[in-house]
Amino acid sequence: MRVRFRLTDKLATVMTPPLRLKDAITSRLKIMAKLDIAESVCRKTAHQIKYKGRWQEEELDFRVSTVPTLYGEKVVMRLLDKKTSGWT
Repeated sequence: MRVRFRLTDKLATVMTPPLRLKDAITSRLKIMAKLDIAESVCRKTAHQIKYKGRWQEEELDFRVSTVPTLYGEKVVMRLLDKKTSGWT
């Protein structure tokens, strides 16, 4: 399991959580995005997570997609600019 960010067209691994937490992290992200945690069929999903940090004045919007893979489920999150994202 890896947590990676794409910065200036390059993927940078920022964290490798213990493999035993993989299912818990995936389930938590799916719950936050209001996805069905039991469903892992291959289909396009785009759901939103709204997050407001303690020290931030603006909300952050994330688009969450999940894809089943050979080794489990892959979760992709995209940080959206709330002003131009088109989400309501």
